Amino acid sequence: MDPAQGTGGPLSIDFASSLDFGINPISNKEKTYYANAQELRSGENSKYVLNYVQISNHLGLNGEWTLTVKQEGQFANATAQHKELIGSQIKFVNPTVTGKTEGVTPSTAAKEITLDPKGAESLVMSAKSTEGAGLWGTVDEMTKVEGKKVQKNKAISLTIPGET
Repeated sequence: MDPAQGTGGPLSIDFASSLDFGINPISNKEKTYYANAQELRSGENSKYVLNYVQISNHLGLNGEWTLTVKQEGQFANATAQHKELIGSQIKFVNPTVTGKTEGVTPSTAAKEITLDPKGAESLVMSAKSTEGAGLWGTVDEMTKVEGKKVQKNKAISLTIPGET
């Protein structure tokens, strides 16, 4: 059930969660929704983990790296009556950096990330030349959920203004 190997090369993004905020009722009040846990499937089996990005750094202690994210425009749905969620924001708070490489200083994660629909890049994590070698971003398994009810990850939120 682990993510597939990376994109190749000495530095790769092996996996990035697809964010799912579920189906929610329309409201004329500001609402904040939290991301569903990431489902990892292997055949008929599933497990739920915290949303994450996994980096493989095989540069050793000789290469600095930076991971950024950017949102390219307002959230939109071409088939909806009101096509854009103007002013909506996704925010990530209190990330945890974990790794499988012992004795190496971990990479450094941003404490908070708020995506900007105007396309500005936001720092996710970075490593100096003496940090972040190995595999970073692995997570612990969350409590298994039954049926359609999914555990929420309150570290990732989508806020939609009421006037949208």
